[in-house]
Amino acid sequence: MFYRFFLFFTLTFNLYAKDYSIEFFVNNFYKSFFNRKADVIGLNQYTNQLKSKKLSCIKIAKVFVNSTEFKHRMINKDEFIRILYQAMFQRKVDINGLNYWLNSGYSREYIFNQLLNSNEYKNICNLYGIVFKLKKKKDIKKIEITKIVLSDITTTVLSSGKVLFRINAKKSVNNVQNKKILSLLFNQEKFMLKNYYYEYGDFLIKNTKLHFNKAYKINNTVYMYNVTGKIKKNILKAKKVIYQNQKLYLKNCEYKTQNRVYRRKTLTINQF
Repeated sequence: MFYRFFLFFTLTFNLYAKDYSIEFFVNNFYKSFFNRKADVIGLNQYTNQLKSKKLSCIKIAKVFVNSTEFKHRMINKDEFIRILYQAMFQRKVDINGLNYWLNSGYSREYIFNQLLNSNEYKNICNLYGIVFKLKKKKDIKKIEITKIVLSDITTTVLSSGKVLFRINAKKSVNNVQNKKILSLLFNQEKFMLKNYYYEYGDFLIKNTKLHFNKAYKINNTVYMYNVTGKIKKNILKAKKVIYQNQKLYLKNCEYKTQNRVYRRKTLTINQF
């Protein structure tokens, strides 16, 4: 009876007597990996970082394993495994575990990563109140202050109510100036940067009105896609229409006149 009470008292005392301070955690790393006591600067640095959650269990283990001081010890694989168990699990490696890792043929890096992500190491970290793994912070893009100075403005009327401005502009981002050719589409009292490109609109050529899904303008040439419309009373359908030098160049088109229907890959219509 006395023996059972003594054993229970001893186990209970050892459980509560163990130091679960973060200082002890860091000191154990120094003793295991470097075979020495922690210096004051290193102890304070790692302790404060772990307490403030700027450093995690995963990270500090990687720091010590990849440190120059640990690499200079030139230890063999057997010693490497023993050190990992003592540092991370705070116990000696069991014989079965040691033999398994030694005979497995796994590299030191693989063994370290397996122990690093183990539940046992995670439970040890929880006992000390240390964050096991830090969450990745989302990259917050800085908002750049943009100022555009306009000059040499050329306007082109693409359709009623829609005006395309070709602009030779100086673009200033955070006070750094860059020359850039911009285009602004003015529609419904709004300017939209479209780089000579806009969607869903009309194009007027004298008495010809064409509707398209997409269009853009380069110099004096207008390119339109998925075009429908009427030229006088003639019906036009085309996948692509190029307007250049007062001529319409139709690609993959169907053009209906009163007397004839044209289905051509390429058809040229002179401007009326």
